[in-house]
Amino acid sequence: MSGKKRRPFELQHFTITQEKVSLPVTTDACIFGALTEFQNPKNILDVGCGSGILMFLMHQKYPNAHILGLEKHPESVQTVQENIELNKTAPSMSVQEVDWWDFNPENQVDALICNPPFFSNHLPSQESSKRNARHTDNYELWQLLVHMSHWLAPGGTISMLIPYDIRTQMEELGAHTQSLYLKQSQSIQAFKDSKPHLSVVHFQKKICDYRTLDPLIVYDKPQQFTEESKRLLQAFLQERALK
Repeated sequence: MSGKKRRPFELQHFTITQEKVSLPVTTDACIFGALTEFQNPKNILDVGCGSGILMFLMHQKYPNAHILGLEKHPESVQTVQENIELNKTAPSMSVQEVDWWDFNPENQVDALICNPPFFSNHLPSQESSKRNARHTDNYELWQLLVHMSHWLAPGGTISMLIPYDIRTQMEELGAHTQSLYLKQSQSIQAFKDSKPHLSVVHFQKKICDYRTLDPLIVYDKPQQFTEESKRLLQAFLQERALK
């Protein structure tokens, strides 16, 4: 990992230290958390939680839910523990050092959020810690989704942030399992004239109607959020970050 120090990421209600994690907090992760909606979950699982940014966004939305983060990178686990202590959010939040392929929950969960820290078939990073965080040589994202579905309670929801170019593969999940049904998807693009680069997809563990939302355009111009993005993020980000 690079020796360059990262400053903490300051939300309205929480401070996220990120010096020890492989990947820092991104605007895309904040947008993903802001877009994700669950139905009054009692427990939420964050798979590959990194610095814990999504855990804190979910805690702000659902303060009565218990949130467990799964992370296999020891320094990231330490960072999440430090952030929980710093923000005084225990016992509502906890983190477990585990490879999610080996994880077996004590009880099924109501909601699951995942910003996969790897992108199958993408060019690996030259930096080993980032390569380990971003990639897997043995699995595809749909396999992770099917694997996670076993942890989900009936009627529960999985929300994932995925590369836009594999959305069709994820949407065709029915070819791999009959336990999950696509509920909603929305693409994200940087500018009006840009191509989408990410998709937020929501799956439910019961038969449901599927709808596609209009794309979210993040910026009017470099470093200037669209009004839609500002409305989405204003409950979470500092005002100075939205200007």
